[in-house]
Amino acid sequence: RVVLSPNQSVVVAKFCFDFSPACSKNCSGAEPGNVSLEVFGGARRGPSAANTTGRPELSFALFDDQYNSFPEVAHIWDEAGCADLLRASRKAVRLPWQALATATPEKPWRSRLGLEESLRPRYWYLAFVSCSNATLDFSYRLHTTNPLQGSEAEFSMDADGVLECSALLTLLFGAVAVVQWRSASAWLQEGAREGAGAAGGISRLHPAV
Repeated sequence: RVVLSPNQSVVVAKFCFDFSPACSKNCSGAEPGNVSLEVFGGARRGPSAANTTGRPELSFALFDDQYNSFPEVAHIWDEAGCADLLRASRKAVRLPWQALATATPEKPWRSRLGLEESLRPRYWYLAFVSCSNATLDFSYRLHTTNPLQGSEAEFSMDADGVLECSALLTLLFGAVAVVQWRSASAWLQEGAREGAGAAGGISRLHPAV
């Protein structure tokens, strides 16, 4: 859920999206990054809500890490006007307020955005930007993916390889646990044969167990 004061903007997600050299020409329909947005439950709040006329202006804006996008406005985010923020964005979608006001969690307003990048993975910052003089209250669901990454599509590119690394570490620690269990069993048997008693035998033969 998001509550935006008049002319307020907020970053709701940061995600490192993939790239594709094909995007230097045209990768429409096969973008390396995808954003799926669902919004519902839009309402005006505050004492000025009843006196506000016209439809609120609300946009979903995407900024990347290039110097003339998010870095340019990050240090003045709270002071910058909505027009300045939208100008610095790489892509922005005007949200239809009437549709948001009638949308429900079961039937939300939906939009899908494809992100194109041809040089390298980049961090993208996803934000709601209000140009309205009313307080806006709404709920959203956001899903970001890197479809070219196959089974790791759900991961940000800064977590690339974490699945394989986690699987490898699980196998290694599992092997160590098996070796430790066999070692402890051997010391128990050895202590029993020497008649030292289970606890005493273990303590003298292998104090670390």
